[in-house]
Amino acid sequence: LIGNGWSSVIRPVDSAKAFSVVKVDTDNASNIIVDNFHIYGEASAQSNTQHGLEVSPTSGAVIYSYVGRNFHTKEMNGNGIRITGAGMDNSTLEPRLIRDSTLHNLLVTNCDRLTVQGGIYRTAKVGNSGAVFDGAACKSFIIRNNQFDENREHGLLVSNVAGRSQIYNNRFATNGALDQTGSGLYLDRCDDTQVTGNQFELNGFNGILVDGCDNV
Repeated sequence: LIGNGWSSVIRPVDSAKAFSVVKVDTDNASNIIVDNFHIYGEASAQSNTQHGLEVSPTSGAVIYSYVGRNFHTKEMNGNGIRITGAGMDNSTLEPRLIRDSTLHNLLVTNCDRLTVQGGIYRTAKVGNSGAVFDGAACKSFIIRNNQFDENREHGLLVSNVAGRSQIYNNRFATNGALDQTGSGLYLDRCDDTQVTGNQFELNGFNGILVDGCDNV
């Protein structure tokens, strides 16, 4: 799926149904590129959940795929990007800007060797975070050179992940500042996590919160 930069703007109508604007749910799909799209969800005009991009095959992961250049979601009445089911393996997420989602800007519950880089995740709404990696099905990933800022909960939450993860050269600023409950980076029950070279400033609760982890 390749658009034409900022001129390729998708605005979903209110169908009163839950759906994703772009959805990939075919098992073992590969070499998918989503590029040059701006999805403007207009959350206040929607009466049901709508995700910007959803990757959710049931048993065979999407592999060797790329979500990147000039991909931008704004005001989704759901997640900006949602990766569940069998997830993405050996793939790259490099969206330009994911912001103002009513749920998490990025939610990942299943992946292996996923790289998330070069994006801005900003101003997720009340109770939600810039990005969340949640569950033992997230086996291995790299999160680098991103910016997580002004999210109402945490900048980045990594929870219950048993595989190896690397988190480096990211910026975490003013997350949880309004409610004074969110941390820049929250590591919760994670094993084998490497955190290096990140910048933390003016987060509401902690810069880094580590809880119940091994080998950090």
